[in-house]
Amino acid sequence: SWGRRNAGEAGCRTDGTDQAAGRRDSQQGAPAATMDVVIGLTGKDYVMVVADMTAARSIFTLKHDEEKIMMIDDRKVLACGGEQSSRVNFSEYIKRNFALNELRTGLELSTHASAH
Repeated sequence: SWGRRNAGEAGCRTDGTDQAAGRRDSQQGAPAATMDVVIGLTGKDYVMVVADMTAARSIFTLKHDEEKIMMIDDRKVLACGGEQSSRVNFSEYIKRNFALNELRTGLELSTHASAH
């Protein structure tokens, strides 16, 4: 299959072992996986956006009060996950571009235009 062929070419095996190191992911010394959770739900009259508040790097938890949801304006929010520096820079970039567009045109972007 495509996944098995390309995984083998990259030096990874599909059985969970690293070909170069000769060890399983669960053994000591293997990098721990970190995960961000960002969920958005829409209903008839509401939108709910939820994100975890943990900032982690490798096996260390750096913060338990990290804001991953940013208010773009009165009607728009942006929820991001990923590396802290990339997430903050991207969120600020989007927020500032929306503000710049509003200054240039004098019009606030609609929700549909913002998403596209």
